[in-house]
Amino acid sequence: MGQQKPKPVTLTLPPTLEGSAQLTTGAAQQAASAMSTQFGNATTGYTTDLNTAVYKGPTSFLITTAKLTRRPTPADRNSFVTNFAKGAAGQASAVSMAKVPPGPLGGSTECGLTAPANSVPAVVCVSIDDSAIVFVAVYTDDLVSGTMLATELRGDVEHK
Repeated sequence: MGQQKPKPVTLTLPPTLEGSAQLTTGAAQQAASAMSTQFGNATTGYTTDLNTAVYKGPTSFLITTAKLTRRPTPADRNSFVTNFAKGAAGQASAVSMAKVPPGPLGGSTECGLTAPANSVPAVVCVSIDDSAIVFVAVYTDDLVSGTMLATELRGDVEHK
């Protein structure tokens, strides 16, 4: 029995999101490149059309999107979340992730708060549905508002 193909999806990272502008500086591009590499390594064999951007404004955040080439198993989904949590914590230890409502796009979303040594705290969220994976790091120490913004951002960039 073959795996079902993912549903079609459009993923866009526009010049502005939720009042924040996409950064094109060398440092922002370096951060985006590093995240894209980590994201690609964590989802090898499952994703295509990988894009990452850093935004700065009223709230700053990093967002990575990728289309699924095949639907991940529940074990693979758990592995993706674990890998992103470890990466967000700087590989030292995983961020404690908790399931949160995924918003109108469905699927599953898990978020957690990280405050790596010598770095800015961030709320990190991973959303996985039948079409895409979206990772968001919102640079705040407020878990509730960061999670709410991450859900809004996913809705802004993922269109079915």
